[in-house]
Amino acid sequence: SFEREIPNMSLQMMLLLDAGLTVDGAFQRLIQENRNREEPLYRALSGLEAESSSMNLPFVNALYVYARQSGIRDLIRFSSLALDCSGKGAELSEKLERERQQLWNERLNQAKAQAREAETKLCLPLMLLLLVMVGITIAPALMEM
Repeated sequence: SFEREIPNMSLQMMLLLDAGLTVDGAFQRLIQENRNREEPLYRALSGLEAESSSMNLPFVNALYVYARQSGIRDLIRFSSLALDCSGKGAELSEKLERERQQLWNERLNQAKAQAREAETKLCLPLMLLLLVMVGITIAPALMEM
């Protein structure tokens, strides 16, 4: 679920940063807009926001620590980009665009691999179906002989 939502979150962050928000402001707006969604990523971000405000820690630092603890590779890359560029919104936007493109390409490659796998798995049932169809069409001719 996290891997599915990170490219969308990256796109939203990029748009918010291009609109002129700071990194912290973009994260706050992103969390507020997605607070009622059922996705685990946004629930985790809401929890991190509450935790970072109670501990008086910057949100990007709390996100980075959470990403390292979770071990999700895409989230680690996203949070490290956010941490590295937390003071420079325009630079982060450009990096997020490249990261988003890479994540979408990875998802596309995974979908293509699954399609090739499904094609291979369907080969035997299709051959059996062809044999049954040939048998059905030839059976009346053989019965008349």
